[in-house]
Amino acid sequence: MKIRAKTMEHLQLEALLPRLHPTHKKWSEVESHLLRHSAGHFGETTADVYLQYLSHDRYHILQDLRLFDGIRHFQIDALILAPSFILILEIKNLRGKLIFDLEHHQLLRTYQKKQDIFPDPFLQVKHQTLQLTRWMQAFQLPETPIHSFIIIANPNTTIKTQGRDMQQLKRRIIRPKLLYSEVEKLHARSGPPIWTPDQIKHAAVTLQRENTPFTASILQRFDLTAADLVMGVRCTKCEVFGMERKRAHWYCPQCEHKSENAHLDTLRDYQLLVGNEISNQEFRSFACLSSEKVARTLLSECCTRYAGKTSDRKYILNIVK
Repeated sequence: MKIRAKTMEHLQLEALLPRLHPTHKKWSEVESHLLRHSAGHFGETTADVYLQYLSHDRYHILQDLRLFDGIRHFQIDALILAPSFILILEIKNLRGKLIFDLEHHQLLRTYQKKQDIFPDPFLQVKHQTLQLTRWMQAFQLPETPIHSFIIIANPNTTIKTQGRDMQQLKRRIIRPKLLYSEVEKLHARSGPPIWTPDQIKHAAVTLQRENTPFTASILQRFDLTAADLVMGVRCTKCEVFGMERKRAHWYCPQCEHKSENAHLDTLRDYQLLVGNEISNQEFRSFACLSSEKVARTLLSECCTRYAGKTSDRKYILNIVK
């Protein structure tokens, strides 16, 4: 089972927030989105710790799927393929006190004397089941029972349920530590195998091939342009922008730290925030670098591909893969 990577949007938010001045009107909104993504990723990796104990011969586990059902895209935090069933995992990492209001189809969260209302996770996985069924039919995969669990990743979160079907649904709300035993219980009470080992492998390969991670301009999403960003090379020690290029090193006037390759993080930010192609002039502007020759040397060292002649050359960034 592979280590779960951060989503592209998560990486973009991590690059964007430090390059917005704290007084910028969009700073709080970007910070809120980043905190949500960070909490979600932490919760998912917490669940992954216990998923890795499941038999690799019996189960195939896929993470962070984004598939197209013929109408729209849908996302699944984790999907388990088993010989006689499929299991959808919806992972929540919420602090405080949770009340699953099953009658009014909402999730209530009380934290630090504040109450928030979230969409009903059971309705969410019900719709995901419909979408996954449509997707499987489109790829002519065997009809298979699809189950779902709601995983509450934070061990300090209290959980209550209220409303109809409470006993039936509350059994599907579990802690990460119970994942192994609950999946094995589900396997034990399931019918005979529907998938052969080869069919499971084929389905897993198809799911991975058809997975289309969300990619979009993070600047456009928040109605920003490059002019809103803080320019310069960020110190790898004190994290202040404004490193200067001196004698083949980057020098920080703030803490006097020196670095040979601090520009790589700057190019990574550019790739995440602006695009995969960068010219000499664009690099100099983004890194606050005056020398065209130094910029050309640095770009040539880290970019093996480029397009165009010397005067209008665009270097292809491949730092974020």
